Amino acid sequence: NARPVARASDMPAAGSSRKRRAQQKDSSHRRQTHRQSAQDKKSTPSFSNLSKTLLIAPTLFLALLGIVVLLGERWLAGPSVNTPLDVPLAVSNEWRNESIYRTRLWGTYRSNVYLGVRPRIPKSLVFGMMWFVYEGQLNIRHTCEHGDKLLRYGWIRHDGTNFGQQEIVDNAMTLRTEFLSRSDPGLGETWTVRLVGESRVTRPLLVSVILYVYNEGEGEMAFHTTAKESVEEIYGYTPEFTSYRVYFVRKNISNDAVHNYMSTRLGSVVNLSGFLRSLMKTGTPHKHWPTIAQLPGVYKPPDMASLKPNFVAYQVTTLLPLELDMVFETGMFSAAMSVSGERFTTSMEKHVQQFDERFENTFQLKNKGFSESEVSFAKATFSNLLGGISYFYGKSQVISSDLAEPVPYWSAPLYTAVPSRSFFPRGFLWDEGFHQLLVAHWDITIVKDVLAHWLDLINIEGWIPREQILGDEARSKVPREFVVQHNENANPPTFFLTLETLIDRMQEGDKMDLVFLSHLYPRLQVWFDWFNTTQAGELPTTYRWRGRNETTDRELNPKTLTSGLDDFPRASHPSSDEYHVDLRCWMALGSTTMARIAQLIG
Repeated sequence: NARPVARASDMPAAGSSRKRRAQQKDSSHRRQTHRQSAQDKKSTPSFSNLSKTLLIAPTLFLALLGIVVLLGERWLAGPSVNTPLDVPLAVSNEWRNESIYRTRLWGTYRSNVYLGVRPRIPKSLVFGMMWFVYEGQLNIRHTCEHGDKLLRYGWIRHDGTNFGQQEIVDNAMTLRTEFLSRSDPGLGETWTVRLVGESRVTRPLLVSVILYVYNEGEGEMAFHTTAKESVEEIYGYTPEFTSYRVYFVRKNISNDAVHNYMSTRLGSVVNLSGFLRSLMKTGTPHKHWPTIAQLPGVYKPPDMASLKPNFVAYQVTTLLPLELDMVFETGMFSAAMSVSGERFTTSMEKHVQQFDERFENTFQLKNKGFSESEVSFAKATFSNLLGGISYFYGKSQVISSDLAEPVPYWSAPLYTAVPSRSFFPRGFLWDEGFHQLLVAHWDITIVKDVLAHWLDLINIEGWIPREQILGDEARSKVPREFVVQHNENANPPTFFLTLETLIDRMQEGDKMDLVFLSHLYPRLQVWFDWFNTTQAGELPTTYRWRGRNETTDRELNPKTLTSGLDDFPRASHPSSDEYHVDLRCWMALGSTTMARIAQLIG
């Protein structure tokens, strides 16, 4: 168990050991000092880095603040797609009070029905006609329908202002409707509708004709009847017409005729014929007559029983022939001054002669060698254009890429022609430019009126919805999938063609026309700029129609409805690589017209 014994040479000297301990302590202190210095350098920024930080921070703050403010303004202002352009309206209140506007206050402005009269006033009085023949199934004719299978219907003469003649051929009968209106600043307005029904067969023909009045807005309505339930007079007032009256002048109506009426409260005249049919009672007033359908008199809807009537209809059932005048008067007009009976006949003959002379002076068709039948065809074609001019009021349904759901446009009026009374009884943007090319040769004041109404529909972006579906009646004729308008979709700016024609026909130095163009110019500028930006192509000065279906597998060549040339052959696979030369041509026309107007108005 002996332990090893250390040798003297293995033991350190006492002085040497103290020296080494001192060196180790000094080295450890230097390392600790170096690490602390490095950490201090790492944690303390240099002057240049601090300067950069101080400069960037406020910039980032201001940028974020700007974004917040912008988003806040957009949130407060709402979507731009349904915000109107903030410039003076082209259809101003002063314009509405001018005599030329008042002469077209009343007209056949319900082109969706076979005969409809209304004023160019929102939520006002509406007049219409229905009829049905007692042969086979009871088919009430009211709205223009292809399914009615009429042999023909349409205006044979119409001046677009206060005169029109229409002929309706319904298989066994012919119904002629005639319209005359008159406006006097001191008296008010009056108009007359005459119905003339004639049989086209040798056997006795029994028919019912219904004439009605409906108040869309505020006011009151009442009526007088006789012991035979014949409506003698309908009268009342509205905010626009302090007093009005409607009465009937019967001529050439059989003594056996049966008269009925109906008064009720309605919320709309959409599907009016179906509603009346559901309420009609049946009866056999004469042994030699079939069972007839008759209006029920006073009808109070359960949900509106306490409200006063805003709808009155008068029905006459008779063997043909028949002749019936419906006369409307406002203000100071009286029966002695209105046009009915023989006065109507004389006045109508005068208007027919004036129309024929004006038509020939305007278009020179006889002078060019066209036959009488060809001239009559031309008159009917042109008259259906003028007679199709309508008045609408309401809100479009619109959407943009910023919105998840459609929103309503603002409430607005529209005075416009329509492409088709049965299929498309509403305003179409690019169709209307072509319509007014022809009207410009007839009456420049109508063209200016139509242009002003359309351009007042421009929103703050510079967009006009290409299809105007305003009001319940217009909406009832449109499939649901086509109601909403997208703000990326355009339509050819054909109004530049109209403006070119209008300028060509302006009389030199015509101040009123120059004032009109000055009012339009700010709206035209925004409209043109919208095309120039939203419809631009990928390359400079190229353009592309939006709205083609890029995902469909049901069409070899997807339609381009926005271009107006719906099925014109284009790229089989729509993409942003397309360039559409027709749109480039429209833009060239637009820039030329804008420059021309700018030179005219200085």
